[in-house]
Amino acid sequence: MRDLVVLLPGITGSVLARAGHTAGAKPVDVWAPSGQALYQALKTMGGSITNLAVPAHDPRKPPPDTGITATGVVQDFHGVLGLGKIDGYTTLATLITDHFLVTRGSLTSDAPANFFEFPYDWRLSNRHSATELRQFIKIRLANWREASNGAPDGKVVLIAHSMGGLVSRYYLEVLEGWRDCRALITFGTPYRGAVNAVGFIANGYKQIGLDLTAVLRSCPAVYELFPVYKALKTQEWRRVSEVSVPNAVADYVAAAAEFHQEIRTAVDAHEKEADYLKSRYRIFPFVGVSQPTLQSARLANGVLETSLDRPEVVDEPLDGGDGTVPRVSATPLELSDDARETFFGERHASLQKNEYALDDVRERLKQLQSKGLGEIRGVWRAGQRPVIGLGLEDLYLPGEPVVLRATVTNGEAPKGLIAQFTAASGGASTDVPFKEDADAYALTLEGLLPGMYRVRVRSAIGGETAPTPVRDVFEIAAT
Repeated sequence: MRDLVVLLPGITGSVLARAGHTAGAKPVDVWAPSGQALYQALKTMGGSITNLAVPAHDPRKPPPDTGITATGVVQDFHGVLGLGKIDGYTTLATLITDHFLVTRGSLTSDAPANFFEFPYDWRLSNRHSATELRQFIKIRLANWREASNGAPDGKVVLIAHSMGGLVSRYYLEVLEGWRDCRALITFGTPYRGAVNAVGFIANGYKQIGLDLTAVLRSCPAVYELFPVYKALKTQEWRRVSEVSVPNAVADYVAAAAEFHQEIRTAVDAHEKEADYLKSRYRIFPFVGVSQPTLQSARLANGVLETSLDRPEVVDEPLDGGDGTVPRVSATPLELSDDARETFFGERHASLQKNEYALDDVRERLKQLQSKGLGEIRGVWRAGQRPVIGLGLEDLYLPGEPVVLRATVTNGEAPKGLIAQFTAASGGASTDVPFKEDADAYALTLEGLLPGMYRVRVRSAIGGETAPTPVRDVFEIAAT
């Protein structure tokens, strides 16, 4: 690997810590749910969660000093349930370290290295995180190019999940980082926003006694996840930035719209530059499809309701998404007509762990590192495989039945579907068949103990014509 590889997590994917009270004391984590079930992590943090609220400020300018810094990437289950639920980044990092000769770097050392995980304060505007990314890459890339085991012609390859892609894009386009970049690989990045974020700001976020509403409403980055297309219906379809969203900070909404416009303006200007067109970085968007995904919102009498229904600006073939990010949103605007995406029937929480996607990423990285045209071994045969769409809740009450619903598009599942459940704490997995009803599948499971679970839904019979498996995670709350 002659290039510098930087892995960026999505929202809530970085450990946040506050400096110790005495000299030399270790920082105290205020957001680090790795290794814990999501609900239990939030619950045990208690009052420290409210300390994550960001003081009011202008997101276009440097943020106030909150005494909190990002110290690392969360490796395990993490996220605000429904907003940034992620099944970790260890598998993605291992793809790099197992298949390529890289030197893993440290955040606290400037020693030459070419693989880093870049944490950032996901509460703050992505403008700020992009500025920190620019400084980070400037130092690390120079060190790598000058190192005895480095590469003088090395560039940066950014691999980003979800909101990490927005940080990357602002760095590449607005902050001119494209000159040092070879490629941007994104998994489920909401280039055009996600409806979930509007619902959380307007209606609050409460789960079984936990109220994160005030924290989320204080975070400029959450507003930068608002849809930038006409996804909100009043008397007519409008952009979120064109209406008064209940309980939203108006200046944060405006600043978020300007954030996306800054990127668009920079892209338009760059596409008129000869150097940019000759040396521009490649974008590889990985897009989750065929999962029930919020597509639109309706605002009437001061009440906002989110919906799975498509807004009229979205063509029928572009319906759905990965369960969090709409399909239409996961493509950068300038690639709208290029059909350059790679599509997988997978949920947002597990898109970066999909084995077919990782096969693809590995081979793309090989191609990028080759001096000539390298041999690529594909994993797909001609034709389109069926896709499983999975619907389930993020969190269930103790004793509440776990209900899964599934559909199969572009074909069928011979002999039906099977759900494989595995406790995150370890132990044997359990296979349970779905019941088929007309064109849909349903499964009700009772008696699961409190904790976090992984679920993998597959066809009862494998083979090249069988649908690819789909995964997600859910939690049963403790009493």
